[in-house]
Amino acid sequence: MAMMLPDGAGDDELMVELNTTPLIDVLLVMLILSIPPQWHAVNMGLPVSAKPPEIKPQVIVLEILPGDGLRWNGQALAGHEELQAQMAQAAGQATPQVLHIRVHRQVAYSAVAHALSTAQRQGLKQVALLDGFD
Repeated sequence: MAMMLPDGAGDDELMVELNTTPLIDVLLVMLILSIPPQWHAVNMGLPVSAKPPEIKPQVIVLEILPGDGLRWNGQALAGHEELQAQMAQAAGQATPQVLHIRVHRQVAYSAVAHALSTAQRQGLKQVALLDGFD
């Protein structure tokens, strides 16, 4: 590129400049292409684990009836001591146990709260409340 620089005397001189922008662009591209890519990967020999076998939990149905009546999977229980024994036995099983509690609509909440606290004390982890029945 040529530029005319006016001189105080009036003579015109040519000033020649080299445009270095394309040269710098080419050099940067060459630099980027010449640098090897860095792969930040750590190869670890992790064990391949198989999917654990699905163990279906055993469902236990506790029905709370009016007048302190209790049924464990359809079998009548004598009282709260027998309920505690059944819950302790269920919590000690190797297969997971799920306790479903069905409550008659006329039963007071205190009986339900007592059954829930007993299940927690005996170690049953999964407890569900089902719809009430008449």
